[in-house]
Amino acid sequence: MRILGISRGIDYSPNLVGDDAAIFTAVIDELRHLGHEVITIREEEMRKQDYSSFDRVMTMARNRATLTDMMETMLTEYKDEELKKFFNPLRGSLACMSKTEVAMEMVTAGTPQPQFRVGFKRELMPKSDKMKDDFTLPFWMKNGQGPSTMPIDTIYCETEQDIEEALNTFSDLCIDFWLVQEHKVGDLIKFYGVEGTNFFRIVTPGINALTTIYSPSRSIFPFRFCWKSKSLACPVVEFANKVSTIIPTDIFYR
Repeated sequence: MRILGISRGIDYSPNLVGDDAAIFTAVIDELRHLGHEVITIREEEMRKQDYSSFDRVMTMARNRATLTDMMETMLTEYKDEELKKFFNPLRGSLACMSKTEVAMEMVTAGTPQPQFRVGFKRELMPKSDKMKDDFTLPFWMKNGQGPSTMPIDTIYCETEQDIEEALNTFSDLCIDFWLVQEHKVGDLIKFYGVEGTNFFRIVTPGINALTTIYSPSRSIFPFRFCWKSKSLACPVVEFANKVSTIIPTDIFYR
């Protein structure tokens, strides 16, 4: 099989450039070991690439403009079969770049998550019927229209002044849509999985993984819950699979 691998731009791997590169390299090496012909390019080269000669396209790209342009090109100039070559699917990759869209899809999937509201510029948008009651400080304010590329894409707010500073920061960066999400006491976990396989891994930032979350006044101290226990891990796997089906992402992490 002839496979094209597209590596992620360094701007989209905050704190984890080496880790993402290592993952990409390990997968490419394994595919070649299995006998596949693998060609690699950088994310910046996606738009000028001819995909017709490849059986599969594996992409770690996160640039919204590039992926949007790619999807529009595929829909207008190629057959549907070309889009099916990509994993993850381009639509899923685009959806995952918006924290707002992911949060709404998690509501659709019935996945437990902290309460949230969506904001536009300096105003909170009306709640949908599926959203819960308002909540109070502290909470997180997050860039709702793109992937995290800077520490200030995710801001922990404890006071009204923190909120005002976060809004000013988003305004300066031309971030119109943002997410305000309830703060929950507990472990922050990251999980990695491949749909339809037995591969699923849970790690806890602060113990065995780095995190891109930023808080100038607060460090992340893990509570060290036993996430390998069946009672805790199984629901995570179940809900991750639900969301990965709604947002088409065969290979997922969060």
